[in-house]
Amino acid sequence: MPPSTMLLESNLIRGSFMEDSWDPRPLREFFQEQMRRKGWNQSELAREIHTAPSVLGRWMSGENRPTTDKLRQVARGLRVDYGQLLERAGYLESKGEPTSRWHADLCAKLERIPLTQQQYELLDATLNVLLDQSAKPLSQKPTG
Repeated sequence: MPPSTMLLESNLIRGSFMEDSWDPRPLREFFQEQMRRKGWNQSELAREIHTAPSVLGRWMSGENRPTTDKLRQVARGLRVDYGQLLERAGYLESKGEPTSRWHADLCAKLERIPLTQQQYELLDATLNVLLDQSAKPLSQKPTG
């Protein structure tokens, strides 16, 4: 796994993963929209994302949730944003429209960057500082 993907999964998904409260509707709506746009049925969509129609059906019904690796495969197959799929599948918590766009933008950028181990460690440390700062009460945050 490339360091950029490890970073994404270790910092953005960790802590926002909502195991017990996943709502399949946003992901089902995404798949239904893809089928409608492309004029595909469920079997054709499954073939395009390299999964069995029965597996896609279980994802859409909420019986199972795709793994982050499967979502990455779906994003590549459909040429859509990986971050949006993570959010729709409940792996990233939605914080409103602007934050969602920012998360999606960062996820997409991280997927395209071939980081060295040193770059990964630097970026990981930077993100940890940002996470620590965002956890502080508003009165303790630096201004300016």
